[in-house]
Amino acid sequence: MKNKIASLLFFSFLLTLLSCSGSEKSAGLASDLKFEVNPLLLDEDFSDSLTGMRLKIPLGWENLSGSKNESLKSKFEVRLQQDSSLAAIYIDTLNQASLIISRKYQWNDTDLKRMHNNPDSVFNGAKQWDSIMKSEFTLNGLSVHQFLLQNKELVNFKLICGKGIGLKFQIDYVIGRATYSKQVKKVESSIGTIRVL
Repeated sequence: MKNKIASLLFFSFLLTLLSCSGSEKSAGLASDLKFEVNPLLLDEDFSDSLTGMRLKIPLGWENLSGSKNESLKSKFEVRLQQDSSLAAIYIDTLNQASLIISRKYQWNDTDLKRMHNNPDSVFNGAKQWDSIMKSEFTLNGLSVHQFLLQNKELVNFKLICGKGIGLKFQIDYVIGRATYSKQVKKVESSIGTIRVL
């Protein structure tokens, strides 16, 4: 029962943070970035037919589906921006980690420049993040805009990915600070598998 209450509190806190549109640091510009992919830290494949995106899910993170999880999933959907739709949510309740995959319909180069020029106004309106680091790189032929948002409780790897003009997708890996060291290699391995079909 205590574990269930702790998990609910964590995801309530997570919902609050993800609904908000610190200081800001630039991590520089890189291209053709390679991530170390350890297949032993990865589980099932996820693919989205609308965006053509696919990736491998971190080991032990479960799909938030089924009727018992519909209320929590609907809370995530309500908090998405108007130009977005939820593709999937995966969670690891024991280690306070989640993966939220959403589609972005109307983002263009102007929106991405605004995010890079002033990520604090886009992602930190409620001042919940202590720092925001940003970078831009290519990964497996995709253009990736990464924002690393951190506070005392959470670390959020926010990746906005796309190929050319059109539909983009956003991937949020959110990890509890207490379990960061156990989860970060899983996240890095999963990021390394992001591709477009």
